[in-house]
Amino acid sequence: SQDIQGKGIFMRIDMDNPHGVDVVNGGGFRVGSSLVLSRGVLRNDSLNNFKMENGSTIRRMSGASVAYAPIFDSTVNVQYAGGAPMVIGPEIPTDTSVLSSLSVDNLGGITLNRNVTVNKTLQLSENINTEPSKDEKFMLTYHGRTNPEFSSYNAEVVGSFKRTYLPVAQRIFFNNSYTFLEFPSEEALGKTKSMTLRVKRKTFPESPGGNDKVHRMIQMTPLDENNVPVSTQIFATIGYAWRHSDIDTAVDETRSLSFKDLRLQRYIDNGWLDMKYAVVPAKWDTTYRWAYSTADSVTPFGEFAIGFDDFSRMILATRIFLEGPYRNGNMAADLATKSLVPSVPPNICPY
Repeated sequence: SQDIQGKGIFMRIDMDNPHGVDVVNGGGFRVGSSLVLSRGVLRNDSLNNFKMENGSTIRRMSGASVAYAPIFDSTVNVQYAGGAPMVIGPEIPTDTSVLSSLSVDNLGGITLNRNVTVNKTLQLSENINTEPSKDEKFMLTYHGRTNPEFSSYNAEVVGSFKRTYLPVAQRIFFNNSYTFLEFPSEEALGKTKSMTLRVKRKTFPESPGGNDKVHRMIQMTPLDENNVPVSTQIFATIGYAWRHSDIDTAVDETRSLSFKDLRLQRYIDNGWLDMKYAVVPAKWDTTYRWAYSTADSVTPFGEFAIGFDDFSRMILATRIFLEGPYRNGNMAADLATKSLVPSVPPNICPY
C-alpha cells in the first residue's frame, strides 16, 4: 500500500494499486480534474480527506473503490467502467444537487443502495438496477433537459426512474430506448410536475392475472408539485416495449403468447382493460431483440401490462325482456290502465 498527502491541488490522480492507498496526515489536498480508481481501495475518512473541485470527475473501475465520501464542491461527474458489476459507493454524492453527470459503462452495470439524483446528463451502455432486493427499492431521479443516452440495446433502468423535466409535444424517454411518454399539450399534462416509471424485466405484473401477460412489469405514477399522485385529467401517447426473441429464452419475455394480439393494458376495477388506441405491435427489432408499440390517449397512472384479453370480463350489448309486462311482442300496460303506476314525484318512475 502507499500513502498520499498534501495541501495543494492535484489535477489528476490515478490509483492503480491492488493493496490500496491511504490518505494520511489530515489530507487536505484537492482534485482539480479527475480521480481515476483502477485497482484497490482509496482509504480516506472524516479526518483524512480530500476535496473534488467543481466540475471534476470520478472514474471508478470494477475492482476499485473509495472508502469515504470526498468533500464535494458544487458539481461532480461520476463514471463507471470495467468488466464486472458494481454497487455504488461514497463516490456518489448524497446531496441531490451535486451529481451533474452519470455514465455507466461497466459490464453488468451498477446497483443502487440508496436514492440517486442526476442533474444534467445520463449515459447508459449497461443497466442501472434500483431494486437490489425485494425489501430494498430505491429511486433514480433525473432532472436533465435531454433524454438519457442509451448507447447499447441492452441498457435499461431496471426499477424506478423519475423524470422532472416534462416538455410537451416531445418524446420523453424513460427506462430504455423504446419506452417513452409524449404529452400533446399543456392541458394533457394537467397538474403533473414529475413522472415515475417502474419497469422490471423478466417480472410479471403484480395484480391478479398478471402471470398470463408478457413477462414485464410496468407501473406509472405522475406526481403534482406536492409529490401527490395525479390520476385524472391527464393523457399521453405511451411508447412501450419488451424483449422478444424466438430463439433466446434467456432474453425473451413474450412467452409464446400470440404476438399479433398483444396490447397495452391497464388494471382497472379488478380486471385488465385493453387501451382503446393501442397499436398492433407489427414490428420488432430482430437484431436487438425488442418488440415495441404505442398507445394514444392513455392516462399514464397505475399498473400496466402487455397482454391480450383473457375474457375474465365481458361487455355485452343486450336486450332485456321483463317477464311480467311483456305480452305478444309488446309491453303490456295493465298497470297503467288500472291507474296503478304513480304519476306524482317522488314515486313516479322513472324519476
